[in-house]
Amino acid sequence: MAQIVLRFLIDFEFGTKKEIANLAKLAVAKVHYDIDQPAPGDISLFVPILDIASSDSDAAYELEISEGSENWPRDPKTGLYLPYGVSGEKGPAELALDDRAKRISEILSGAFASDPHNVFEVTGIATGWYQYSPESKRR
Repeated sequence: MAQIVLRFLIDFEFGTKKEIANLAKLAVAKVHYDIDQPAPGDISLFVPILDIASSDSDAAYELEISEGSENWPRDPKTGLYLPYGVSGEKGPAELALDDRAKRISEILSGAFASDPHNVFEVTGIATGWYQYSPESKRR
């Protein structure tokens, strides 16, 4: 089961928040489970209320996605968890999570192209990250 924390960093209208939240769940279902529609309980989504007046970010919203160990990146041949990097270099686990974050970001930016966002993929092994900016399309 995936858990999503969706943080809105600017003041979106409620309808837009709901659209982004729904698309985020569908994007995670597609990327994590290769399904188009998650079953109830497959994905938990939380939207905390933030003090956006005191916040400072170049993103309009961000997703932090964590996953139970059954869906951490694994080696397709051995089934073992992918190792994380050492000495400041990204290892296979981080690269796999970066790829998942990028794929989720691409789905979101397809529908909300004018809104910059960050996507974090977090497991007990590693963290992946991707940032979308409409100006540069990638940072």
